[in-house]
Amino acid sequence: MDQLTKLMRRYLQYIFLIILGCQEPIELDFQSDDEYLVIDGFITDDFGPHTIKISKSQPFTNDEIVIFEKVQNAAVTITDDLGNVTNLTMSAPGSYLTSGFFIGQIGRSYTLSVDVNGETYESTPQLIPAKSSFGSVYFEQGQREVINDDGELLVNPTVKFLCDVDYASQNSYAAVTWEGTYEYKTVLTQTPYDCYVDEANRGFSSIITNEEVNVDSADKVTVGELLFDVRFKSAYSLNAILYSMNEEAHNFHFQINQQRSSTGSVFDPQPFQIFGNIRNVNDPDQTVLGYFGAYGKEESRVFVYSSNIDAPAPFDICSRVGGPGFPPSYCFDCANFPGAYIIQPSYWQDQ
Repeated sequence: MDQLTKLMRRYLQYIFLIILGCQEPIELDFQSDDEYLVIDGFITDDFGPHTIKISKSQPFTNDEIVIFEKVQNAAVTITDDLGNVTNLTMSAPGSYLTSGFFIGQIGRSYTLSVDVNGETYESTPQLIPAKSSFGSVYFEQGQREVINDDGELLVNPTVKFLCDVDYASQNSYAAVTWEGTYEYKTVLTQTPYDCYVDEANRGFSSIITNEEVNVDSADKVTVGELLFDVRFKSAYSLNAILYSMNEEAHNFHFQINQQRSSTGSVFDPQPFQIFGNIRNVNDPDQTVLGYFGAYGKEESRVFVYSSNIDAPAPFDICSRVGGPGFPPSYCFDCANFPGAYIIQPSYWQDQ
């Protein structure tokens, strides 16, 4: 589920909570005939391809909150402030790509244009600013309290990834996210290979700025926090990604994160419509969801090995002795583990 879908679901959930309050549950006859175009994606100063996704929300009812229809055969271009035009190609329904050789340039502004069914939609120009950089990326052992199905409070160890950020200039804006890869080894038999599994964060973990603060760096910015589970049984590699952006993009993603992280408490900010930077050229009052961004990109990789964490080995169903049922097939061949592949990544470092 992408970020916009989650946002719309959460937005509707908050509306229901506000209506219901502490009253008895009621059935809501809630329907809408509204359809919204959703255009979302970004480019960076790194090699492409860069992706723009285009879809259309369908009317929703009590049974189906929101459905997205992929928009096909749109004409999608990105134009810089020198007049250079880049045409995007549809790679799959609703997904449009730049070429792999397209690179955004720091100091240049870029405008997205989308033609759909005779209507033209354009973003505001997006400047790729001077890039902030990582001072360092590291991890700490932590813990997370959870309540199990029996109502018991459990304390689970976690691995918290943090970074220090060196800002490019005064009034710098940035966001942090991550991609991860972990090694998974066959437990019950021997194979001539180990396996690797990729995963990625959805959205941004932290939205940061030094606006109106006279500092050159930020310490202990959260990149992500993961449970110490089977992913850490052998080795885990996290690639921290720092995106430098303009103030408009920062404010948009900050509001998105604010609503995503809300817990439903009465102290949370009230839900509100978050508007992006894309408009219908001929009908500026039409609601268009999504955001087109242009960012500078920095990456930094860190490895965590099981020996780095002071906690009992994480549970692996393949190690269970005498348990009910037959072990999953990946206990005998890690290539059967969901999402696994056997070619070791070029960046991998064994302990």
